[in-house]
Amino acid sequence: MNSTSQYHGSCLCGAVSFCVDGPIKAVTHCHCSQCRKAHGAAFASYGSVPGAQLKVNAAEEAIRVFESSPGVSRSFCSTCGASLFWRKATGDFADWVSVALGTLDTPFVPVRQKHVHVQSGLCWLDWPAPTGVGADLSAMDDKVVPIPSDRGRYAPHRGGPASR
Repeated sequence: MNSTSQYHGSCLCGAVSFCVDGPIKAVTHCHCSQCRKAHGAAFASYGSVPGAQLKVNAAEEAIRVFESSPGVSRSFCSTCGASLFWRKATGDFADWVSVALGTLDTPFVPVRQKHVHVQSGLCWLDWPAPTGVGADLSAMDDKVVPIPSDRGRYAPHRGGPASR
């Protein structure tokens, strides 16, 4: 469990900073094509907070908002393009905001997390899931992934030529 319930974050260039005053919930790694395209990555990692707990420190022109589908808005920095938030205008959680977890500057370790829309995922993503032609990825959708209690705040970098 996190020892803090206040988190700070920012975009790549620093034009937008924000503070979340409360716990981050519903940690989700989304593999849908819209999230992949918005982040330029194999999946997007978000955590949700009530909108009243998110305080954004930026000039109005520093944040751009794009409606990616009816009622769904994605906010990003107008200078560096970093994905910051998304929200859905309707439904039970219309007053909540999902924060791109990669923008957090304060260490955050979720208690629970899940992968969603894995059927839309990329075939080259190497992760512990059923693989191969005809693999049933639906079993992984909405699967809760436990976080080992002995894991540090940040996983070591395993990429790059030196690790191959």
